[in-house]
Amino acid sequence: MPRIAEYLGGHLGLLFQHDNAPGHSAYLTKEVLQSYGIYPIWWPPNSLDLSPIESIWDEQKDWVGDLDPEVHRSYRRLRYTVEVSWDQILDETIREYVRTMHDRCQAVIDANGGCTKY
Repeated sequence: MPRIAEYLGGHLGLLFQHDNAPGHSAYLTKEVLQSYGIYPIWWPPNSLDLSPIESIWDEQKDWVGDLDPEVHRSYRRLRYTVEVSWDQILDETIREYVRTMHDRCQAVIDANGGCTKY
């Protein structure tokens, strides 16, 4: 956890967003976040379309599959490949997904909360 504390110490007032998956809404998860002064923003229950991380994970999944199609046979290989693939994601790619947030939000509004192309 030292890396988390170091990062958060340099980003006071950080807003945190995650979906309502059981692991994210578990008591222990909330307790740890609160111990660092993190209070996640409210997020609609069925709005994965709004989160840029979903698109980033899709890219990562494709990269992992291309790198090693048999990667799921070994935890060690999977872990290594996921770490390597994460390092391949450029900061500019992440920024571009974040820049699409207005369009993502508008698409969800236009779809009355339903699925979108995102």
